[in-house]
Amino acid sequence: MDRPFVAENCVIFECQSGRLLVGDLANRAAEYRIPTPGICHLPGEAIMACEAGAEGAFSVDSGQLFLVDADSYEAVREEVLAAGPEIFDDRCRRSLRRKHQTAFGHLRGGELYDCDFSCGDGTYRLDLSKLGTGVPAGREEKSPDAKELLRRTIVRMNTLVCAKCCSAEYRPPQDLRDWPKGRDAKIRWATRVAELAMADGWTAAVEKGSFGDIMPVCPSCRGKGR
Repeated sequence: MDRPFVAENCVIFECQSGRLLVGDLANRAAEYRIPTPGICHLPGEAIMACEAGAEGAFSVDSGQLFLVDADSYEAVREEVLAAGPEIFDDRCRRSLRRKHQTAFGHLRGGELYDCDFSCGDGTYRLDLSKLGTGVPAGREEKSPDAKELLRRTIVRMNTLVCAKCCSAEYRPPQDLRDWPKGRDAKIRWATRVAELAMADGWTAAVEKGSFGDIMPVCPSCRGKGR
């Protein structure tokens, strides 16, 4: 159960039954047939935006996506909804994997690049023609740096608020205050805003706080060591 959730720009999950249920747990899940049961990986490009009602479509309203073996789906769903999906951080998801002995997949908006799901909520489908088996080979998974954590936060929230004081909000230059439409444009915008925020003294760390498991910190709180 110690396999990563994300590696080499892929979401990692286990499906032994051959039936995979995909969704945000609150909305109706879409079912997919996995041709080779076991540990699988799916690249970001295989999570595609689509119209409601399309074959294999599922809706996401919580900014996070679950890929769960059908045999474990109800147990995982009940526990996550009872605890509150908004506080489902890295510690929670690893603990739940160990409890149910299944490496379900979990993905937050912004964790993968080259992915329609980068912006979170919407309607999506999977392209299983890009499905791979096992954990993808390549570089050892690295922890995201502060810039990447700030970018993820901005993509999810369309703004940047300090999780320490919950009052300081980063104000980018006037020409960057309105986020653009479209996945690629928004990711470029969020990357630029994150760069400017870091230059102004903002930082971020993987730590449970007011906004999930990423804690953005403003220059004032950073200076006080809060």
